[in-house]
Amino acid sequence: MKRCSVIAFLMIFSLAGLIVGQESVQSWQEESDGIILSLSSGKNLKLEVFGENIIRVVYTAQSTIPPAQGHLIVTGPSTGGGWNTEETSNDVSLTTGDITASVDKSTGVVRFASGGTVVLAEKSGSRSLGSRNAEIEFESPSDEGIYGFGQWRNGSMNQRDEDISMVQYQTEEPIPVFLSTRGYGVLLHTYSKMNKTAPLKFSIDYTPDQALDYYFMYGPSFDRIVGAYRTLTGSAPLFGKYAYGFWQSKNRYQDQARLLDALREYRSREIPVDNIVCDFYYWTPMMSAPDGLGSFEFDPSNWPDPEGMIDTIHDLGAKFKISIWPHFSRNCGNHYTQMDNNGYIVNCNLRGCVYDPIDEDAGALYWSFLNDHLFSKGVDAWWCDGVEPEYGWSGTTAEGPVDKFYNSYPLFHSRNIYNGQRTVTSEKRVYMLLRSSFAGMQRYAGAVWSGDIHPRWSVLKEQVPGGLNYCVSGLPYWTTDIGGYFDSRSWQTAGYRELWTRWFQYGTFCPIFRVHGQLPTEQWIFGDATMAITAEFTKLRYRLIPYIYSMAWMVTDKDYTIMRPLVFDYMQDNNTYDISDQFMFGDIMVCPIVDSGVVERSVYLPSGTNWVDFWTGETQSGGRTITAQAPIERIPLYVREGAVIPMGPGIQWTTEKPADPIELRIYPGANGSVTLYEDEWDNYNYETGSYAEIPITWDESSQKVTIGSRSGTFPGMLQERTFNIVWVAPDHGIARDTTSADATVTYTGTAVSIDRSGQTISANTHLDRSRISLKYAFGERMLRIDGIPVKGMHLRIVDPAGRIRKRASLDGRRAVPLDLLPRGYYFTELCSGTTCIVRTKIIVQ
Repeated sequence: MKRCSVIAFLMIFSLAGLIVGQESVQSWQEESDGIILSLSSGKNLKLEVFGENIIRVVYTAQSTIPPAQGHLIVTGPSTGGGWNTEETSNDVSLTTGDITASVDKSTGVVRFASGGTVVLAEKSGSRSLGSRNAEIEFESPSDEGIYGFGQWRNGSMNQRDEDISMVQYQTEEPIPVFLSTRGYGVLLHTYSKMNKTAPLKFSIDYTPDQALDYYFMYGPSFDRIVGAYRTLTGSAPLFGKYAYGFWQSKNRYQDQARLLDALREYRSREIPVDNIVCDFYYWTPMMSAPDGLGSFEFDPSNWPDPEGMIDTIHDLGAKFKISIWPHFSRNCGNHYTQMDNNGYIVNCNLRGCVYDPIDEDAGALYWSFLNDHLFSKGVDAWWCDGVEPEYGWSGTTAEGPVDKFYNSYPLFHSRNIYNGQRTVTSEKRVYMLLRSSFAGMQRYAGAVWSGDIHPRWSVLKEQVPGGLNYCVSGLPYWTTDIGGYFDSRSWQTAGYRELWTRWFQYGTFCPIFRVHGQLPTEQWIFGDATMAITAEFTKLRYRLIPYIYSMAWMVTDKDYTIMRPLVFDYMQDNNTYDISDQFMFGDIMVCPIVDSGVVERSVYLPSGTNWVDFWTGETQSGGRTITAQAPIERIPLYVREGAVIPMGPGIQWTTEKPADPIELRIYPGANGSVTLYEDEWDNYNYETGSYAEIPITWDESSQKVTIGSRSGTFPGMLQERTFNIVWVAPDHGIARDTTSADATVTYTGTAVSIDRSGQTISANTHLDRSRISLKYAFGERMLRIDGIPVKGMHLRIVDPAGRIRKRASLDGRRAVPLDLLPRGYYFTELCSGTTCIVRTKIIVQ
């Protein structure tokens, strides 16, 4: 009897534990954009379809579901169908082309599955919603890799086991987005402070519209998840080409003479540079630190001719960026008065009084100050400092308490500048570098730097995973103060020169390449030996500009990510999950040195491909750890087999001249491709199609590189250009230096194919592709060729494996019999010598 009572007690206790926090489904109905479910708690739960791989989950006590579109989300739900619903005895589910989202009828738990496998599930009973705040927890197996959340200084690549206080601070960037090695991502729709407790529990301080709101995004590739994030929050526009070059910056150039002297010195030493930066204290009145904030006027005693200075900068082939703040000193003149009289000041702190960026009228007024005093004088780019805002903000915005929007100040501030400049002109692309960031900021041309950091090896080590997790979060442009910001008091010592050199080598492969610090940062300051190394890496960056600018176009056009943790591309290799000191820069694996005195380091080569040493051309097999040499003049760089990397000529700034000739480095061993992108460099005409793309592919089986037909055009486009093709091999096609070509092609826009066995080839035959046709007459089993001068040309027919199945000399003929070819599909190629054009697919029946 006693035993039964104990069992009964345990059963009741267990059932009670299951019931606490759970909400059964009382009823549900289908709507045009998803399903809505009424729960036993009186709350509503909605699954809303945003695409075949995106589903929004909204949990609210309100009778009306809050709309998705707003400050963060730029798109609406799908209402065109393409998904199905089903109810079983256990759950209610919604299935799109990629995923099934189901709600457990007894507990209200939401699960997401692909191909019948659950990839993410809410933890039972974890959902809660107060009058302002909310909580939710997701299940996470111990072998799951979790990435994103913005930039953090915990030194970890995999964030699964990290507790993170997601509060805006100038060396930490809270982005409410994470991605998983299980092939999904989640965007938590909140603008407020939030805590993340390991592994995946979230406490949100303030929820929009009193709703717990998140978006499930399925890949399974990380690229596709990032694409889903940008579908929701906006794509990243293309920066002016100059932005991908070198940025010279320091705190500070005290006057225009010293700033111009620094730029002229770079030019005289022939070290490439595109940008020179003016930090704070340029303003009037020049009193104590905050007193000039908000005037946006140059102090005439130190900056007597700003417009003339900027003209000189432009004449020297460079761009000018200036620091601006969202603060207004009461002493800064009538700008503060205008902000205050209109009720646009939110609160005041040690830096001055903060304007309300959420109020669009306040934002327009802010832009008018920038335009009147800076942009109209020729300023090219904006350095948005203190946008946390520094020392905090409080009070009430135009749309409610600051607490509701605490983390999102940078989003609204960047919106005001972007929209303002776009209103003035389309001839100069917006570029902003902000000290802090938030989700969605990529759509306003916002890049971020990692904040004011110390010049220490431990800090350099933190920068690598910090920047990578930021980029994983869907925002593509990140940079660091090369060498550290704060005065180390030891900047001329050998130890600091080593740190500076290693940091510079790493910074060469960040999306934005920039130096900054309280002490001198010009490359010659550190002595000839150090300068020789940093100048070499600067010149390497500039030879890679055609490749980098093409990747930047992929960011805009295809939601690509330039700087990528290894897990981004090698999710199938769980050895990559925790690697925090290697990353991909496109097809180049970068292995920075982040410890003092190191001249060799362990490098993990991900499985599934082989790797070519950039410095030697030697090939290493993947799926293993090697010891790589790292003398002070270089860091380990490995290029994956199949990569096609266009390298331009030596230049002093990105737009000094068109990229011609192109050294086209082919890394044999696997198929590969790249699309070379070009445009007018610094306007928005690309948005209406004024650009050109040249697809380039390497086919491993046929050992052939094809430079495809150019699509598009733009003013100033090269009509004829040279490609020097280099097949990389040991001691051939290595390092920065130009390599003697294995084949040379004069390219005029029509497709050209080159066999690896070919020597120097000139594609002299210029044919109008639009007039050429290859017609297959099924009844006759003949291939007819029209529109070409066939004398001296031959036809090749290649099967899908790349094997030549038929070769016929035309000699004036315009028809080729196909009677001996088996049924199937083939590719035809018209050739002159070893140069082949017009690749067409045919089906032989």
